[in-house]
This record gives sequence, C-alpha cells and structure tokens, in this order.
Amino acid sequence: MDLTNAIGRRRVKEQDAARILVILFELGAPAPDPDDHCMLETEVYLQKVDYLVRCPADLAYVLLDRFESQPDYLSRRDEIAALVRRLVLDREPKLRTMGMQKFRFGPWERLDDILLFLACHDFVRVRPRSGQGGGLVYYVTKKGAALVQKIYKDWPELSYYRDKCEIIRSFLGDVRGTALKDYLYDVLERIQGTKLGRVIPSHGDLVAPRFRTVMGEDL
Repeated sequence: MDLTNAIGRRRVKEQDAARILVILFELGAPAPDPDDHCMLETEVYLQKVDYLVRCPADLAYVLLDRFESQPDYLSRRDEIAALVRRLVLDREPKLRTMGMQKFRFGPWERLDDILLFLACHDFVRVRPRSGQGGGLVYYVTKKGAALVQKIYKDWPELSYYRDKCEIIRSFLGDVRGTALKDYLYDVLERIQGTKLGRVIPSHGDLVAPRFRTVMGEDL
C-alpha cells in the first residue's frame, strides 16, 4: 500500500483503506484466534465511528454533549475544552474532513470495495457474526497490524486517524453498536434533518455557541 503521492492531494482507495484499517486496529477488541490481532463487531458501529473520524467538528460537538450530559466527565473539563479547540481550530492535515451520506442507519458509505481490497491483501478478514442479531465481524490479521505500525512510521499524517480513535475510545468507549447510532441521532440534530442519500451537513458552525454555553467561555 503506497500512499506517498496521495496524502493531502486527492482521495484514493488506499487512503480510505488506511483509515478503515486504523479504525479496526485502534478500536478492536482482542481476537480469540491467535492468528488475528483484534476484532471489531458490526458494520453499523464501524460506519458511525468512521463518520466521527472523518468529521472532526461533529466529534467536537459530541464531546461537548458528553461533558454536559455525563457527570463522570465534569472532572475532565480542561481536557475536553482543549480537545474541542484542537478539533475545530488547529490546522490539521488536508485529509481531515470527508462528509458522509445519510442512509437508513444514519451516516453511511459503501465499504465493500475498501474491505475487499484489505481482505485481498490479507490485512483484514470479514466474517458473519453468529447470534446477537447477526451482522459482520472484522478481524485485523497480524499482517494488517504490522501494516498499521508501518503506516504510523512512514506516513505520520495518518496518525491523525489514530488520534481521533483515541478520543472516541476515551469518551465513547461504552457506547457500541446500535447504541452509538441512536446516540448520534439524538445529539447531532442535522443527521435527523438530512434526507436519505444526501450528505450530512457539518455541525462545525454550532460548536462555538455550544462551547460558550457549556464551558462558559469563548472557543
């Protein structure tokens, strides 16, 4: 996977594949098979996490909601304020924001070609999930895990995706599967108002007034 001539210039399959692989690697749970590094369950969850990674302003808006609605996060006020500012104000790689369309289950984009690309190179295995409502399970192989480490070393711009996964793990780690879908529907009001098949508008212009209300100071 060579991203040398693609990062920050145009959207290419390899960049999408790298983002999805990083998400699976960073947010996956330990896999039962020793030949696999980790596993992540359900496409619904993967799609919603991908949306937050791709749309940092919306992730910032979610952080403000977590601070306001979850008493456990009150002690992390300064940390959350700094993260929101970084997500919205800092200059970050050009690859930072890519909108997603709305589908029946909220933010959605077809991942078949990306996952097939990863599977053909033995970076990821996709299997049906038995019981628990069905769905898919994504396994990152040892080869895929090694590629992620190489990505971080050779293309440091893509550590941007890792940073977003760390935020999601820290503040939304207890919200998985369809629970994350329902939560985003409740919190990100523009998802509800977007027609099916249309790109969901950014919540970026709502962050500053919400920050002022929640934090009691200007962004």
